[in-house]
Amino acid sequence: MTRNPLFNWPTREWATAQPEMLGVNGDILCQLEAEAQNIERLLSLLVIRSGAIVFESYYHGGQRDLYHNVNSVTKSVLATLIGIALEKGYFHSLDQPLLSFFPEYAPANLDERKQRVTLRHLLTMTSGLQTPGEDTIDHFLEDSATIQRLLDLPMRDEPGEVYYYNSVDPHLLTILLTRVTGMTTAQFARTYLFDTLGIWRDSQGNPDPWLRHPSLAGPMHPFGLSDGHLPWAVDAQGYYIGAFGLRLTTREMAKLGYLYLMRGRWDEQQVLSSAFIEEATSEHTRTPRNEGYGYYWYRSGFAGYSAECAIGFGGQIIAVLPQLDLVVATTCEPVPGSSVRRLLEDFIVPACKPEAG
Repeated sequence: MTRNPLFNWPTREWATAQPEMLGVNGDILCQLEAEAQNIERLLSLLVIRSGAIVFESYYHGGQRDLYHNVNSVTKSVLATLIGIALEKGYFHSLDQPLLSFFPEYAPANLDERKQRVTLRHLLTMTSGLQTPGEDTIDHFLEDSATIQRLLDLPMRDEPGEVYYYNSVDPHLLTILLTRVTGMTTAQFARTYLFDTLGIWRDSQGNPDPWLRHPSLAGPMHPFGLSDGHLPWAVDAQGYYIGAFGLRLTTREMAKLGYLYLMRGRWDEQQVLSSAFIEEATSEHTRTPRNEGYGYYWYRSGFAGYSAECAIGFGGQIIAVLPQLDLVVATTCEPVPGSSVRRLLEDFIVPACKPEAG
């Protein structure tokens, strides 16, 4: 997309604009607000058109500067970090075998299938490892307490053939990222992504606003451990969890979406190549709900327009719709059955269609 020259890059603060200025139907957004207020678990809703906020509301205790547990949106952030590490040469290829990074380990249940598991398989949830399902996520820290136990998991499928949503595949990637860079996942994120985008900083550019205002920190993920400083949960060994546990504000979620909308460019810097973003948001496999799945990004559609989505349990969503120059971010109380996606289908996309303005 082409950045709107009327607005600055939102490294510190998002620009705001009247909806009609950017071809958005304000009457439909009023209907959106009325509908959103009736969604009991909704905490925040943010709509970015052409680089400016055209709608922003908070509900049921949600706050603009609150660091909210984004659940599996963490995975989409991790995929971004893997792409950056690949481009910086920390990884040679996404087709490198998983076990090549752990020469000092002798995994149990070793067979040809396990030897063929690659980074790409981990990124697409097609490793074939017999991983604990999400219904046993409360045992995640125990199950991943050591690298040896992760590598000892038996194989259930041929690598690359079967999509199976789990927390172990992304957590293996966060361990790999730590190993090859010599930095924790959080350190790597701050150095090469967060500082550039102004994530984990306030609107004046000061880092770690939750330290000055502890109430902004928000509750951590119930199945992670605190590192005592950053809003990202760790496992029992101190690795930042790759599957969940990251906390961001809604505006920071939208920054990640805007980076993807701009195909990796931020201000004068190409943070991530457009080629990797195209690959990450392309369909590599399909979910049981028949959605396309890339590198922890979903291929979805709303009202006839394609969308690239980072999705966390209970309504934590970043939706990028390049055809409409649109980014949407939502947070909710993390309970099953969130209905926020219909807000995109019934209100947000209709308000932003070319004939709607």
